Amino acid sequence: MPSTPSPFDGPAGQAPRAASQGSEATARQVRLLSAQEMRRLIWELVPLVDARSAQAFLSYHLPGAIHVPHDAENQQIRRVLPDPKQPLILYSNTMNRATALAQRLLELGYDNVSILRGGLSHPLALQDL
Repeated sequence: MPSTPSPFDGPAGQAPRAASQGSEATARQVRLLSAQEMRRLIWELVPLVDARSAQAFLSYHLPGAIHVPHDAENQQIRRVLPDPKQPLILYSNTMNRATALAQRLLELGYDNVSILRGGLSHPLALQDL
């Protein structure tokens, strides 16, 4: 059975498109960041959001990261991340959970969402941090 394309599919280095929900949602995109780009944004005080499980977050997380699991309730997301205009950097081990959370954030109206390309498990992802 053919798989349904993810709204985050796209050529490497290009921002994946948001799921079609009208013209405003389609205009929003998720940006894939290299570790160098992520470091620059961290210096600009852009929050890091860990989309992994609570157990993974407690065992290790990037310094200063906020924990918002990919399957968090909408109320929890809005409480922890109250400003939908604030830039956010999401990460997970392999991008799967960060991608799922990014999709949810787009659906909730967040419009400045980035993901660490490759996730924490990518061998080169954190070499420049």
